[in-house]
Amino acid sequence: MSLRRSCLTALALLGASASSALAADPPGWYASGQAGAAWQEESSTHGAMNFQSDTDPGFALLGAVGRNLGNGFRVEGELGYRQIDLDRLSISNDGGAGAAAGVGSVNGITGDVRGGDHVLSFMGNGFYDFDLPNTKLKPYIGGGIGFARVEANDVRARNVSLVNDSDVVFAYQLGGGVSYPLTAQTDAFVDYRYFATEDPSFTASNGGIVKSDLETHNVSVGLRYKFF
Repeated sequence: MSLRRSCLTALALLGASASSALAADPPGWYASGQAGAAWQEESSTHGAMNFQSDTDPGFALLGAVGRNLGNGFRVEGELGYRQIDLDRLSISNDGGAGAAAGVGSVNGITGDVRGGDHVLSFMGNGFYDFDLPNTKLKPYIGGGIGFARVEANDVRARNVSLVNDSDVVFAYQLGGGVSYPLTAQTDAFVDYRYFATEDPSFTASNGGIVKSDLETHNVSVGLRYKFF
């Protein structure tokens, strides 16, 4: 085979591979649902009270309706719910809550705690799907912004109420995953999200204001149904 023919053959193969890699689903609407585990990073609460909190693994439920734009990009609106319960608190200042409850100070490290964070989020997301040659697996990356109602749900130490309040704050997320087609219209996927919010403010049991931080890592599995 001549050098020219070899070059033309190589170019043709490269062109076919590039075309395959750039292929994308046609434009159309889709709906998705996913469920999985959520882990919250160590959180700091400060202000009228001061404590550090460690949590148990929680869960996340997400549902979305979106549109594939036909060029690898898709956009969606997402509703999510996360629940993560406390494991331990390290309290440096209980703000007088223990004395007011008649049990004395609850300062110090304690495992006798209850409550946690309940987070309801509304997000606008954008993702890009990579169509790779010679495989049905389709990686994707993306992120989103929105807002979240963060509830510090009945946080207690030794049955002394510390915080039981909620706030609505700005939220954002980044992540990615990989999908696999089960049928022409249904994809299964595994997804990772880093989800965080602006620090919510809560009214503590002593009447003062505290602020907390919220950062989570989420791993889930789901299904996406395409309406085309």
